[in-house]
Amino acid sequence: IRTRHIFIDGTDTANKNTLIATGNTFTMNGEGYTDKTATESALSIATWLVNAHGSTWSNNTVLFLNFLDNSGVFDDTNGYVIFSSGSDGITISNNSITGGRHGVVIQDGIVASILRNRFIKTRDDAIWVFTGNTGDVTVAYNVISDTGDDGISIQSPVNLYNNTVARVSDTGLTYFVEATGSVVKNNIFAEWGEATDDVGEGKKAVVKWTTGTVNYNLWFRTAGAGAQDWFDNPVNDTFAVWQAAGKDVNGLYANPLFVSTSN
Repeated sequence: IRTRHIFIDGTDTANKNTLIATGNTFTMNGEGYTDKTATESALSIATWLVNAHGSTWSNNTVLFLNFLDNSGVFDDTNGYVIFSSGSDGITISNNSITGGRHGVVIQDGIVASILRNRFIKTRDDAIWVFTGNTGDVTVAYNVISDTGDDGISIQSPVNLYNNTVARVSDTGLTYFVEATGSVVKNNIFAEWGEATDDVGEGKKAVVKWTTGTVNYNLWFRTAGAGAQDWFDNPVNDTFAVWQAAGKDVNGLYANPLFVSTSN
């Protein structure tokens, strides 16, 4: 499928538009978009939920393959696995997602749960809690590895618990913008990659942290001299300075001792 496997438009509030998708395998292949405009190819989405309240997307497997623009050139703006806009009470759980630009994007929602998913090799953010969410968004028990940009990007308040984020290629393991009131606890954030991102800037463990609760997390990075100088607080700080500012008072900076750092 080149553009969308599933599109639920619940804009018509007179009718209930709820999706229950479970146990499916989705393969997205954007190669050869000769019959699509540039805008359409940039919006290749496996599942697009608009005001699809109460929807459940669980136990699915998604594989994103090559994405080319109309000229046959690789277009890394393509590939949303799940894009939810204005949906309340959605649950995205127990899915295996490989590839794509963004894994799960939540925007303008009220209540959302992103639980126990596995993300591998997304081009940008594996999970992106975008602007406009006004309720309880919980991101918990997810495993994220080998992303091309931020592991988890937060632009609305979120409860971030018991996630494992390892090996990012670009900006940071977590990215917070206007996420005042977030609660971040019991996560593992570890980096074995290069000390700099793909434009030569230093990677960060936390980018643009605002205010909220952050505690009981484990942080680790091996690459480069001064490897701990990566807490944007709002400037590059060591873990000791991060703790002295009241963050992760009960947290650790230590090797998580994974069985494998490459698998």
